[in-house]
Amino acid sequence: MRIQFQSPALLLVAILLLSLAATGATVYIAASQPALDRAITSRAGALPLIVEGDAERLVTGIAAPDLAGRQEIIDQNRLSAQLAREPGAGLLLEPEDFVEDPDMLPSYAANDRFYARQGVIRRLLDRDTVLLARPADSGFSGGIVLEPAQVLSARGIGALAAPFWIQIGSGLVVIVVAAVFIALRPKSFAVLSFAFAGLGITGAAYTAAIYSSRQFGMDPGLMLGLSELNHVFTVSFGVGMIALFTVYPARICAPTWTVLPAAAISYGSLVAYRNRLLPHDVVMLQNIVALLLLAILAMVFLQYRATRGRPADRAALVWLGMSVVVGATTFVALVILPVALGRPGFVTQAFGFILLAMIYVGIAFAVSRYRLFDIGRWSYRILIYAGMIVSLLALDVAFVLGLQMSEQASLAIASAIMLAVYFPLRDLVQERFVPTARQNLPELYRQAVASAYKFTPQARQAAWRRLMEDAFQPGHVEQPDAVPQAVAVRSEGIEIALPGYPWSEPLALGFAAQGRRLFGTQDVKLVEELAEIAASAHADRLSYEKGAEEERQRIARDLHDDVGATLLSGLHAVDEGRRQETLVEALSDIRRIAHDLSGQEQSMEQLVAQLRHDMRQRANAQARGFEWPLGSADDDDTVLPYRFHQHLSAAVREAVSNALKHGTGTIRVIAEIENGTLLVGISNEVSEAASPDRHGIGLKNIASRAAELGGHAEATSGAGRFDVSMSLPLPHARPQPGDAG
Repeated sequence: MRIQFQSPALLLVAILLLSLAATGATVYIAASQPALDRAITSRAGALPLIVEGDAERLVTGIAAPDLAGRQEIIDQNRLSAQLAREPGAGLLLEPEDFVEDPDMLPSYAANDRFYARQGVIRRLLDRDTVLLARPADSGFSGGIVLEPAQVLSARGIGALAAPFWIQIGSGLVVIVVAAVFIALRPKSFAVLSFAFAGLGITGAAYTAAIYSSRQFGMDPGLMLGLSELNHVFTVSFGVGMIALFTVYPARICAPTWTVLPAAAISYGSLVAYRNRLLPHDVVMLQNIVALLLLAILAMVFLQYRATRGRPADRAALVWLGMSVVVGATTFVALVILPVALGRPGFVTQAFGFILLAMIYVGIAFAVSRYRLFDIGRWSYRILIYAGMIVSLLALDVAFVLGLQMSEQASLAIASAIMLAVYFPLRDLVQERFVPTARQNLPELYRQAVASAYKFTPQARQAAWRRLMEDAFQPGHVEQPDAVPQAVAVRSEGIEIALPGYPWSEPLALGFAAQGRRLFGTQDVKLVEELAEIAASAHADRLSYEKGAEEERQRIARDLHDDVGATLLSGLHAVDEGRRQETLVEALSDIRRIAHDLSGQEQSMEQLVAQLRHDMRQRANAQARGFEWPLGSADDDDTVLPYRFHQHLSAAVREAVSNALKHGTGTIRVIAEIENGTLLVGISNEVSEAASPDRHGIGLKNIASRAAELGGHAEATSGAGRFDVSMSLPLPHARPQPGDAG
């Protein structure tokens, strides 16, 4: 049974129903894609941002929840190494992962890598939870934070961003216009050509809307299929326009002479691109579109010559030619051509489809003036009436099915809405979808911190000036005539004056954005925010330099007080054994200080081994026995700050010196760690006639050094032995104030 549409209205309704079905399917596919339950700002060709209140934090990676809690993953490099060892466990994100369209990639290899990475991301989104990696401190130390995020099986219609709806709206407008023309002249080759081009725009807009609005990743098979359909629809637009200008306003030649070669070259190039039969740079979509545009321009030129002496046709050609050429040329210049030259597009792809939709808006305008395709003035009225009827029917159905309203009430309300909200809604849509430039705040924050850490005052001032230039693109930067106390806008927005800071002299910036706008209060807030960040970094740098200077002064005091005093004591010693002992002590001090100056860290096990070696040499030099058995301290890898091992070394040497001087027999030393505390004991025999002084100067020095480290020391005697014991909390158990670094 063959269905024939004798009424233009029935044909129009049928086409519109098919269009709405295609629109619903597109929205359904896009809304069915998985997403995260976090507020995320996706940016074409750039890493996404997590929105937390007024702050935006860069997302640098996505990983499986299995990596949570691993202590070894503390920075970006270690995360990268871990993901390399576990393929499929996650990815460090790249700007290329968020390109609007895969055909913007520069090579076949880049396409393969893109789809492979999309597959990894999509498989991660099949889990209930993923980990998002972001810099721990604005990204300057390399540290990262892995934050869990719940995965939603479907993002929902409400989560679809404005660019998605712009593309859907543009495609729907185009197909509605094309449907009206087909309904009026279904057998006209010019109308069919025009409608075929409109189908190309709508199909390209719908397919691109799905994958360009993805939050993180999409199934690579689905995305590849949509991308290939997008290529076919895009080329169809060009072929349709060539067919249109072959026969309208004047017939130049038989359509087979232009349409068949254009279709063969265009679709053949797509086949070659799909099967990689020719180099990527030859058959990339951007080149095909550029060739089609050149062919359209050539057809417009031929039409211009063919309509010479035919004013009505020439007038129609002016409107149609302007609509097609200006819209398509602007789209190619702003979207297609930059990609073909290896640069990002000047506008988003969504905005580009608005430009293509302008072609049809221009033609619709021409309908009412120049009777396009011989349809007549009443065709324009049909277009308006059909649009109003479809809108009324859509609102009526929505109210009846969605709000359970009566048919009479829903029709009345839908009619009132059509009359009341059309013009305000038009203005609102225009205001909302006009793209606005945004400053790269994460990069500006990074520069603010980096400016404070430059080595010299001149470098810090130059870095701050470059930061201001990057933030505002001023026409000039100079010294202000009058130095302000705070950031201030002057000359009615022409200039903004900055006060002097510890890292920069006062500055005056003139003509924001190279004179395209005025400075305002938002610029004042940005400068104050950047200055606050730089001031914090500047204070941190001063604190670090102060700590480093204090460390150098402590080492200098140790060289003077410890080594110098020990050598001086050795020079005046009468006993050769005592002289040897002091030389060994001095060498030990010098070795310890040199080790600290080298910047190498020293652990507990290294310090215990060194002290054991030095004390045994001292005991052997005086023919005394020495025992220091291995203990739990020999297995401890705690990194000791300079202050800790300096006091510990001095205390042990003082206790052993006391044993050598006043004791007899074998000296025994133990070092154990219990519950985060280092326990050190030095024991020696004493003669019955000896009466050890438990309050001598040496023992007081030992107690004083132990107290400096937050611990305590005591001396006891009995049963012919003298014992010195120390209890010291390890550095990881108790922070050491004043330690540099």
